[in-house]
Amino acid sequence: MANWTDKQEEVIKTRDKNILVSAAAGSGKTAVLVERIIRRILDEKNPLDIDRLLVVTYTNAAAYEMKERILAAINEELKENPYNEHLRKQETYIHNARITTIHSFCLGIIKDNFIKLSIDPMVRTMDEGESKLLVEDTLKELIENKYKENSESFINFVSQFQSNRSDKYIENIILNLYKESLNHPWPFLWLDNCKKYYECKDVKEFLELKHFKYLSKNISTSLEGMLEKYKEILHLSEKNGIDKYYEFFLREMNEICEIRDTKDYLEKVEKGKNYKFITLVRVKDVDKEVADEIKKYREDAKGVFKKVREKFFNTDINESFEIIKNEREIVNECIETVKGFITLYGEKKKEKNVVDFSDYEHYAIDLLVKREGDKIFYTDIADNIADGFDEVMIDEYQDCNEIQELILDAVSKNRFGINNRFMVGDIKQSIYKFRGSDSKIFMDKYEKFKDSEGDNKLIVLDKNFRSRTNIIDTTNFFFEQMMRKESGGIDYDDENKLNYGGLYKDGIKNKNEFIILNDFDSDDLEDKKKLTSEEKKKLEIRVIAKRIIELTSEESDFKVYDKEKDECRKARLKDFAILLRSLRGNENIISNELKNMGINVSLKSSDGYFDSEEVSTIVNLLSIIDNRRLDIEFAAVLLSPIVGITENELAKIRGNQDVKNMKNISLYENVLSYINGEMYENKGFLYDEVLKNKLQSFIKMLDEFRSKEKYLSVSELLNDIYEKTGYYRYVLAMPNGRVKSTNLNMLKNKATDFENTSYKGLFNFIRYIGNLKKYEIDEGEALDSKEDDDAVKVMTIHKSKGLEFPVVILPFLNSDFYDPRGKISLNSEFGIGINYLDTFTNIEYQNIFKNIISERNKESDIEEEMRIFYVACTRAREKLILSAFVGKETDIKNMTLKRNDDDIYIGAGNIFASKSYFDFIKYQVGRNKSLDCVYDMFNISRPVKKDIYDKESELIVEIKGGIDIFKDALLWKVNLDKEIMNLKNYNINNVYDDEFRNNLEEKIQSRYKYQEDTYSYAKVSISDLKKESYKSGGDEEDYGYDYKLDFSYDKSSNCYDKTINNYNKIDEEIGREDDKKNKKDFAMIGTTYHKIFEKFDYDLDFANENAEENVEEMIENIVSNGFVSEDEMKDINVSDFKGFIKTDICDRMRNAYHGNKLFREHKFVMGITKEEYNNYLEMAKKAGEDIFLENKMNVTSADDFMLVQGIIDAWFIEDGKAVIVDYKTDRVSDLEKLKKRYYVQLEMYSKAIENISGMEVKEKVLYSVRNKDVISW
Repeated sequence: MANWTDKQEEVIKTRDKNILVSAAAGSGKTAVLVERIIRRILDEKNPLDIDRLLVVTYTNAAAYEMKERILAAINEELKENPYNEHLRKQETYIHNARITTIHSFCLGIIKDNFIKLSIDPMVRTMDEGESKLLVEDTLKELIENKYKENSESFINFVSQFQSNRSDKYIENIILNLYKESLNHPWPFLWLDNCKKYYECKDVKEFLELKHFKYLSKNISTSLEGMLEKYKEILHLSEKNGIDKYYEFFLREMNEICEIRDTKDYLEKVEKGKNYKFITLVRVKDVDKEVADEIKKYREDAKGVFKKVREKFFNTDINESFEIIKNEREIVNECIETVKGFITLYGEKKKEKNVVDFSDYEHYAIDLLVKREGDKIFYTDIADNIADGFDEVMIDEYQDCNEIQELILDAVSKNRFGINNRFMVGDIKQSIYKFRGSDSKIFMDKYEKFKDSEGDNKLIVLDKNFRSRTNIIDTTNFFFEQMMRKESGGIDYDDENKLNYGGLYKDGIKNKNEFIILNDFDSDDLEDKKKLTSEEKKKLEIRVIAKRIIELTSEESDFKVYDKEKDECRKARLKDFAILLRSLRGNENIISNELKNMGINVSLKSSDGYFDSEEVSTIVNLLSIIDNRRLDIEFAAVLLSPIVGITENELAKIRGNQDVKNMKNISLYENVLSYINGEMYENKGFLYDEVLKNKLQSFIKMLDEFRSKEKYLSVSELLNDIYEKTGYYRYVLAMPNGRVKSTNLNMLKNKATDFENTSYKGLFNFIRYIGNLKKYEIDEGEALDSKEDDDAVKVMTIHKSKGLEFPVVILPFLNSDFYDPRGKISLNSEFGIGINYLDTFTNIEYQNIFKNIISERNKESDIEEEMRIFYVACTRAREKLILSAFVGKETDIKNMTLKRNDDDIYIGAGNIFASKSYFDFIKYQVGRNKSLDCVYDMFNISRPVKKDIYDKESELIVEIKGGIDIFKDALLWKVNLDKEIMNLKNYNINNVYDDEFRNNLEEKIQSRYKYQEDTYSYAKVSISDLKKESYKSGGDEEDYGYDYKLDFSYDKSSNCYDKTINNYNKIDEEIGREDDKKNKKDFAMIGTTYHKIFEKFDYDLDFANENAEENVEEMIENIVSNGFVSEDEMKDINVSDFKGFIKTDICDRMRNAYHGNKLFREHKFVMGITKEEYNNYLEMAKKAGEDIFLENKMNVTSADDFMLVQGIIDAWFIEDGKAVIVDYKTDRVSDLEKLKKRYYVQLEMYSKAIENISGMEVKEKVLYSVRNKDVISW
């Protein structure tokens, strides 16, 4: 049984109250929630049936896990009491228990009440892709209808925003308002309220709006940031005895305070508008450095005031009201258009008998709640559902929204005087505003419950059982200085800060790290060139990589606690997680830099799926099957491996065009002209027969796909594309082939999903995929790692929520927050704000509502960013590493500007002025002893007040600047290279310790226990297998040379040198007719023969009397196009190819070619065990070849495995089965010997084709070039 704390026990045991549990990070809230459920079920006096509880979780996975944990507890009890009838029932009831997400719960309500909603019981839920398509089509129809109506109000609305080119801006405004309205129980009511703000009769009524109460407070908050500067000035003046300065700035500060404290909005604005800064009084004999610092503070303060004045003080209220009046009709039309969209979209869904996810909650509201004016009433349905639940529980309550809160209240018994709400969450981890969550709901309950002694109870879980004390201390150090109710939603006080839960008993004391990198001084760079943002990020990651290497090295004493083994161990790469605000634009930098420094990375790309080469290639191909005049997509496919033309060849195609008409002619038309030989004017020199044939084949294939598109489903068409183009097999053989092929399979799955929608056809599928990409409905690229891979994890902070890692790294802390800007601003509380455009003068006027909403949204965004930072910090168990690349050294120096501020809170003004996470924490660190290095560097005096300075932050701050960044990032590599060189040059004869020398010599001369295994290859080519069988000798006939041999071996192992030696031995032992020729000559000859066979033109007619002339002309074209050089042709006998066209195999290959069933130069990689490898050699022996490896490999375990790769000259499909063809230039008189020589190779080809295609190989053919004959089996 777990050892619960007193607070946890209180959560578990408290009954008959509405309970709000404010659970800090790592406090075990889910475990406590599960324990509460279990205790209620197993209560001896009042046992509860599990189906009498409603438990709402955030995800399906969380619901499933909770059910499993409850079921496990029930089963444990059953072991003790196997005949307990109540427990037996719970074991059955658990499978139907309402432990679910809010959407699933709502769906259940809808299914039980289809008739009351007047919807079909067979209604289907659209996936997001289909939903986006229907929204898009509805929007276009709506706007088209509006234009047809040609109402003056709509034209005026459109003229405010419309681009000359499209209605995209209008569409976005409608969609944004629609999405915001869905966050409210009654969307039309919220939209109508937005209109009301524009319907004030006069200025007096206008000023009574809540907007101006907020605006007055916002101005005061902004001025607070200004007053912070004055506090520093007064401190400097007093410290340095500059009385005149002190008196001057104290008076100025009091004047600003008077403006700040003015309650009446108009009076505040009037004072601010008329305020003027007077000239600074002159004081003699003031230290210049002190005077400069004081002037800087004042200029900063004046800068803050200037921004407030420009935005609000210079605004005339009467003018603002006139602008609002002018916009009434525009806003009214905007709102009515959105309502029209909602209505039309609803009709479209009804026609198609579909719903989307947002409908679940709104249909549930319709069933549970009725509204009459400002009053709401619960329905009989709500009463009946509420009667079925003894407790309504919700996890992650901080992420609840207004609709969900109303639904949960409707199914609770509070209105019957029974307290049965249980809510658990943490306002500090509310980070899903973009999904509509409203943290205000949690905070309102928090404020209501905290002083309640009756029906409601607040319980705070503040013990952290996840992290060591250093993580807790650093997190508390940051947030107690910046998180307050006015700048974060809650006071980070003793009740809400983290407290150590005592998990670790090993006494290990870690320190967290803050690495601050500053830009180069101009003297460091010869060309005075500044680093780009990307270059800074790369350097930052290199510094981080160096730190990871240090912490995971054998020499490091850093250890992590292993929960499973209950012991401390060395840190591994998998213990590190790099968390980011966003992966977009960062993932490649991080992945590449870490890999370059030898660090494995586990990263699921944010947008890698649709942008991955293999997926984009196939989507582009689908696009041009549907519409060939898409030039960008057409060019992408031409340059892809599917067609395989080069950029120079593309230039030839495009260059064959009159420059004047180039814009009017598509690339597809260019290709057709090129195929037809229509050369513009004197551009015949651009003509290339091989290129023409390649394009011809492609267009033919495109025509075939186009015809099939009419009767094949998209998933069937994709299957055909993968097969006919060979592209699936191509990506499978590429590096990272497993991931790439998985991505293509995922595309096929998306096609299947699409086919289950109400949309059909290739055109709509392309739109479907486009919307998935546009709206980021993308699970990212397939992940090429497993849970147990030793790799550094990289993910967003949002993805990390609910997870924990031994070491958390937070880089790029100085990256700016996202700053949304546009002509329209939306806010759930304050409605809509649109700048007014006078269409006659084309002058745009500022709408005061827009300014107010923008300020409120900015504050809300900053508060959420603070909570996101909290989530990031609290993911760590052992160590937290922060890093930021700031500007010049002065930016680091400025971290100390608030060192003399008495208040531990750095002020809302400073918080809301923050543009990055670095801005959040720079002043906290700047007034603490952890920044002593900066105090010493710039000779800055320590803070007078020592409370914050002496506080234990558990941070080690390291400043890296200038060229030192490069040195630190690369020094480890230099040292490693030196170490390797020293080992290579180590001479044991110079060892002075005889005993050590003897031991060393003995170890060097000892035989490796598994020596045999060192002779096996990690990767071999098919031809290696053949040549291995001739290691001990061979016949006297000439062996051909396979130009496709793979000589790329792992140079870090013995197999590389051994393989080279094998080839040398083969060359020495095998006799050649012309022993003056070296292997390079034979390599070139073999290569040339295979090149010609690769380009062999099966469009030519080999049955007529001019067949041999056609062969000569074909080879001339191959040479003239540069695929084979004239020097290479000197040793080639053209008659060898003339002989080939007379064979039956040539005719069969030609037939296959015209049926798109011939595949040439087919690369493959496959895995075989050593046992299989030996079996193939045994196979060669049975075929008549009795020469083997002298030391046959021993299979040490079933896991011994090797990769085999090769290139199949050609294979084709005949009668539904595969035929393999291989060309050989060996000089042999007996084709049976040729068969014996290459038997193993062709058998391996056979296995590869069967694995790749799933087809049976019915025949293997060797074509002997020298004999102009074939042998097959």
